[in-house]
Amino acid sequence: MRSDSEIEQQVLRSLKLTLAMAAIEICVESNEGVVTLKGTAPSHRTISAIRSAACQAPGVRDVVNEVHVKGRRSPISESQDTSRFKSRPYYPGPASSR
Repeated sequence: MRSDSEIEQQVLRSLKLTLAMAAIEICVESNEGVVTLKGTAPSHRTISAIRSAACQAPGVRDVVNEVHVKGRRSPISESQDTSRFKSRPYYPGPASSR
């Protein structure tokens, strides 16, 4: 099992690779594999990409996304929040072909 520090570093690497051009300010904290993301991003689309990248990092069990659009005071609204959904890879075709 990876340490929280190792998971945080993996998430940061994943974010840097995924969002190299985006102006983001993100803090990553991990507690027993549950990663909390805090900070700002330029758009809701970027926030979704941040969450997806974090979910794919090795050792991550779940992600709590508290990132909000830069210039707004609160995180995205519940209707726009996808953090309650755990990102999983999409596999077309029957389950037996996985």
